[in-house]
Amino acid sequence: MSRWSNIGYYGERGWIALADGAIEEVIAYAKRNGITHIVIDSDSVPRRRPQLLNLLDPSLPHAGLTPVYADERFYTRVVIYQVK
Repeated sequence: MSRWSNIGYYGERGWIALADGAIEEVIAYAKRNGITHIVIDSDSVPRRRPQLLNLLDPSLPHAGLTPVYADERFYTRVVIYQVK
C-alpha cells in the first residue's frame, strides 16, 4: 500500500492506494485487506496524509508495523513497513 502507483509497478507487485485515516485505522485497513507492506514517503505524506507524519520516523514504534527499510535520497525520505 502506498500513495504512488508506480511503486507497485516498479516493484512488480500489486498496488493499493494508501488509506486515509489515523495510523491505527490505516494499519487495521491493511490487515483487513491482506496488505503486507506499507510505503511512506516524505513527498506525499506531509501534504496529503499529515496524520501519518509519525510514520516517517521508523524509530517510533507502531503496533502492527515493523520498519524494514528507511532511506533518504534527493531530499525524499522513504520508509517501508511490514504489516504484522
